[in-house]
Amino acid sequence: MKTLFITNLPSPYRVNFFSELSKYCELTVFFEGRRTKDKEIIFNWNDKTISSFKAIFFNEFFDEYKVIFPIIKKVIFGDFDKIVISTYNTRTQSLLILLFKILNKNYYFETDGGLIRDNESKLNKFFKRLLIGNAKSYFSTGDQCDKYLISYGAKPENITRYTFTSLFKKDILKNIVSKEEKSKFKTELHIPYEKIVIGVGRFINIKGFDILIKSSIFLDKNVGVYIIGGNPTEEYLDIKNKLNLSNIHFIDFLLKDELEVWFLAADIFVLPTRGDVWGLVINEAMSKGLPVVTTDKCPAGLDLLMDKECIFPVDDYVYLGKILKKISEDDDYAHKLSFNNLQVIKNKTFENMAIEHMNEFRKND
Repeated sequence: MKTLFITNLPSPYRVNFFSELSKYCELTVFFEGRRTKDKEIIFNWNDKTISSFKAIFFNEFFDEYKVIFPIIKKVIFGDFDKIVISTYNTRTQSLLILLFKILNKNYYFETDGGLIRDNESKLNKFFKRLLIGNAKSYFSTGDQCDKYLISYGAKPENITRYTFTSLFKKDILKNIVSKEEKSKFKTELHIPYEKIVIGVGRFINIKGFDILIKSSIFLDKNVGVYIIGGNPTEEYLDIKNKLNLSNIHFIDFLLKDELEVWFLAADIFVLPTRGDVWGLVINEAMSKGLPVVTTDKCPAGLDLLMDKECIFPVDDYVYLGKILKKISEDDDYAHKLSFNNLQVIKNKTFENMAIEHMNEFRKND
């Protein structure tokens, strides 16, 4: 089966998925760019992984406003059994969608997630419906994404759920890390606290780490809070100083392999986002058996977390502080959260992600 994906950039999780999918079909991927001009975004895939499928890069730097006519020509006149569009908001893929509509050409639309925005303009909604509502079938990450797609014209019967992940089966722990093991990892990282809360992400407003800092006033002094992802902003330092929080620590950006020991040492994971499309770091924290707390604007948390008390309203640092206090002080409760998270995440793998896609492709042959 000759399968084509059109996407913007070779993000590591997508490259891993394509590598797995290529075991089942003759896969070609058109990348609009090899990398981004944003120096804070680092892609650490390797050539061996990407060589498992036919990857074609059309530009060195990705530019969402640029129409790449060679892509359009190769897609329209190419010999492919299945075509998957991965986004509507680049000029190239938007134009392809409109051409598919004119030519009555079947295609799949896949999205990494989606949240319906409040107070969206009528013009925005019109264009989104025009670009999203015409696919033959849709690949959706879950309930929140279903609602997003349906709101812009997708028919429910044309939506297929797929596992969205950054994990291979080997990445997921089979058992919860014991207190003794966590203590050893804390020693390795020179952590002086009995328990720690970690957050991982870029130090930008939408990630909500200011709320995590404020919530720390509810925590006992033997609980440390480590926020990993860069140099602290003046706002973060100001909040820390005003509240006299000696247990708040900032760690620079770490690669995935470097983060591993932090996940194993941690006792709770928090993503206080104000609006993620998905939130793959939730998958990663769950795969290490961590209790996870996030907001009602995080689709990954809304779709994956069984324990809904671990989802708090955006910006509510009081609720966040109280649930972190409860988890940090009640070992039985923390163990239940850890167990539930491992049970949910154990099948959320690249291996299953590829099989789910192939099942859908074969269904429509």
